[in-house]
Amino acid sequence: MKSSLAILLSLCAFTFLFCFTLLISSLERKYAAKKSLSSVTLYIVTATYKRLVQKAELTRLCNTFKNVRNIHWIVVEDSSERQKLVVSQMLLFIPFLFTRPAAKGLHVQRGSVTHRDK
Repeated sequence: MKSSLAILLSLCAFTFLFCFTLLISSLERKYAAKKSLSSVTLYIVTATYKRLVQKAELTRLCNTFKNVRNIHWIVVEDSSERQKLVVSQMLLFIPFLFTRPAAKGLHVQRGSVTHRDK
């Protein structure tokens, strides 16, 4: 009885692996025709400001974006000067463009949604 169970399990495993291999090869054939999409550049604009969870959020985004090909990440920081934290986090992962608002004396909205440090 144990030998028949072992044979049945091995047949199930073989069938699963065979079906999985067929699925992967069909997906490769399906997306081989869409290789022209790999030449498209993806532009992502992210706004950020100084807060306690900023490093964690930027690290999460960097780890996600480094797995994407042809990406151009634009980071806009609500600050009068560049923060070392933002630059050091992003330099580790992907090329980026850093910009900040050119106008000085912008009105900073305060409330329950935005807690901006000055």
